[in-house]
Amino acid sequence: MHYRFKLFIFGIVIGIFSCEEPYELSLNTTTSILAVNGILNDKDTSQSITIIENKALDGLFYTEEIPSLKVELLVNNSEKILLTKRDKGQYFLPNQFKILPNNTYKLVFQKEGGDRYESTVQALTAPSKMDKIYDDFVMEGKLYNGKKLPSNYIYADFQDNPQQKNNYVWTWILWERQNYCGINFIYDIYCNKYCLEIFRNEAFETYSDVLSNGKTIKGNLIAKIPYYNYQGSLLEIRQLNVTPEAFRYFNIFNDQTYNTGTLADVPPAPLIGNIKNLDNPKEDIAGLFTVASADIQKYWIGRENAQGKTAPLTTLLRQPNPHPFNIVGACEEGFGRTSKLPIGWRE
Repeated sequence: MHYRFKLFIFGIVIGIFSCEEPYELSLNTTTSILAVNGILNDKDTSQSITIIENKALDGLFYTEEIPSLKVELLVNNSEKILLTKRDKGQYFLPNQFKILPNNTYKLVFQKEGGDRYESTVQALTAPSKMDKIYDDFVMEGKLYNGKKLPSNYIYADFQDNPQQKNNYVWTWILWERQNYCGINFIYDIYCNKYCLEIFRNEAFETYSDVLSNGKTIKGNLIAKIPYYNYQGSLLEIRQLNVTPEAFRYFNIFNDQTYNTGTLADVPPAPLIGNIKNLDNPKEDIAGLFTVASADIQKYWIGRENAQGKTAPLTTLLRQPNPHPFNIVGACEEGFGRTSKLPIGWRE
């Protein structure tokens, strides 16, 4: 399957690098580039890293997984933890794994009979917590394809740690009710069971405490969620405290996203981060790997504040055209769709 996309399609693209600045690689110089995307945190959640090959052909960009890749996490430069591949290019840590303070972590992987790769050494950042999450409805909200969509803006209040400089990044996962699971000619086909569409952040909301060190931060924008449905939706928000280098990376990523408009546009040059090929130092690897403390909270968007103001966009972002006959499509489990209700979902 082909996509026009930024070369960082993994929803949670978070990185850190040492003394090197991230830099852009012109797509005119290559038709293939390896990309690593991942953040590991200090919570008992499912943790994974994505390693894929991004390729360009006739102006289209697509991904391929790398066969027989051995992926490990090196802890304190001694203990090795093997990651297990489950989905396309996605490698998972063992259950109950979490990042611990005072440890160091390095991502290492090797192609079958081929090149070896490793990241720079990473260490846990200080924790931070969201004290309150709330939302407001905005008629001209998130920008998409040159249009401002009606959206729920999500805000957080939190206490900044006065003992250190802090750089915050927010990522999220959204579950929305999905009624249509396919297309038959020109008609949309209803799902054969209760189904949820899964969305992830395309860019990042960021905040630095340079001018507010130690203060209580109120009303900080952390997400813009389009008004897809009348029904409510479930949002999982992660507040991350990252290094200044990572913070700088996210702002560069955001500049690229906003300057090109949307992920549907021709992608800008990929950013090269903290992964190196030990056998071929000249190879450029896109994406970054890091560890960070995380505050993870669920928030229900009730959408009562949108009622009567405008029609919802639907998850199709267009007016549905239901099939006139009783034809249904499968709600296939995957990265972007599920029939399994997450904890916190409301009927």
